[in-house]
This record gives sequence, C-alpha cells and structure tokens, in this order.
Amino acid sequence: MVVIIALCGTVWAQSVDFTSTITFGDSITNKVAPDDAGPHERIFEQNAPLSAQLTDYAFSNADSYEIRAQILAYRDDVTLRTAGKATFLGFQVGGADLMDNLDILTAAPPGDPTADAQVAQTIENIELAIGLLSAKHPDTVISMFTVPDVTLSPELYAVPTELRDNLRAHIEIINTALLPADALPNVVQTDIYALMHELEADPPVLRGVPLGMPPEFGAPSDFYGDSVHPSPVGYAIVANHVMEEINAELGTSLVLYTEDELADLAGIP
Repeated sequence: MVVIIALCGTVWAQSVDFTSTITFGDSITNKVAPDDAGPHERIFEQNAPLSAQLTDYAFSNADSYEIRAQILAYRDDVTLRTAGKATFLGFQVGGADLMDNLDILTAAPPGDPTADAQVAQTIENIELAIGLLSAKHPDTVISMFTVPDVTLSPELYAVPTELRDNLRAHIEIINTALLPADALPNVVQTDIYALMHELEADPPVLRGVPLGMPPEFGAPSDFYGDSVHPSPVGYAIVANHVMEEINAELGTSLVLYTEDELADLAGIP
C-alpha cells in the first residue's frame, strides 16, 4: 500500500471529491516516483486539494484475480481506520492477464476452449470486482479502464500478424463484455484500447514535435518509457483522456495538462 499526500492542488474540481482517493491495478497504476505517476495519480496531482490523500493498493503484475486481494486489503484498512473510505476510485487491470497467457491467447482465435476459458475467467474477475466496488460505493466516482491492446506496446509490436490478430480478438471480447459497466451510474469507463489505436495512428504533437511511438521507446519524448509502460508524458496524455471522459459524462471541470506541461514532461524545449 502506498500513500501519497497532495503536494499541490490547482483547482478543487466541482463534483469530484478527491479527499480519499483509492487506486487498484497493476504496474500501470503502481507508480511511486513523482515523475513516473500512473494516470489516476496524475489526475490526483493535477486536481486534488492539499488536504487530499491517495492510497494505492496496486502492485506490479497483478492480474484480474489478484484485484480481489487489493480490494480486501482496502476493506480491512477502512475497518481499522488506517484508510478513509473512498471518495474517488481508480480501477485498471487486465494487461497482466494477457501477458501471462500470451502462448494461449496468440495460438488460436476465439473458439478455442483453452483460450475461451481464460478470457471468460478474466471477464468474470473484473465484473465481480467492479460490481462490488460500485455496490459498496454508490456515491463515489469510479474511473475504470478497458483492457489495453498490448500488441501496440513496443514489446509486442513486431509479433506476427496472425498471432496479433488472435490476441486482439480475445481482448475485444473482454472489452465488449465489460461495456455494461459504463451504464452503472457512478462508473466512468475509459476505452484505453481505442485510445491506443488513435495515438498510434495520429501521434501527439507537442511544441511542433511529434512524440515517438512504437517500436520506439525509452526517450523522454517517446510515448513509452520502456517496452510495456508509458513514459511520464505518456501517462499524462492518458490522464487527460480519462479526465475528458469524466468531464463529459459528469459535467465536471477537471483540469487537464496543458500542451506546455506535457512538453515539459517530454523534455521538448
């Protein structure tokens, strides 16, 4: 569990209460260094008041089953009063399910019993987790991501076409099954899968400089900081998209990162 106190708070965003921000997920969320914050932490840093606290239960390589352990740890902390009940929830998972089962999910398209069973288990795990969080926090905004298209990461960018298409077909089944979650009144679902394709087709341009996209990674001005995870500017761009979704759905006024702020993160003068 990682606890972060807001160091700055430019705006107290209307109708979004960051007082007790709780995050669940894998290594996309589990970022500790100030310059390596994940998307929900970036949102918190940009909008939370000075008195707010972010408690992160995410850990690297967590799959959808292990999200349960994170939620149980949070529940215990609330009971023991070592963490406040969430006023804003960040939820993302699914990448580890894919990466841990690449052999199965790339080998065959949907219809293969082994691959279908893995996909069904991932869907069930995520549905149970998000359903529980929504039911226990009916008045709390829950920001939820779809499962990312890991084939667009530098690590898998050169995977053979047939294997890539098999994996994408399984991811699309998972994300289609999760669409009803967006109908829950307090859930805002961000389509990270679609966002990744949009960015790949039309890379962001900051101060006239396009960001490096896969297979490039590792430079400050690349979208990916390593072969799997976005860079600081990449995370901030994802955070902006999430905030746009929240603002559009809830009529809120979360403050996005400006082009100059993004360019500074990317080291673009």
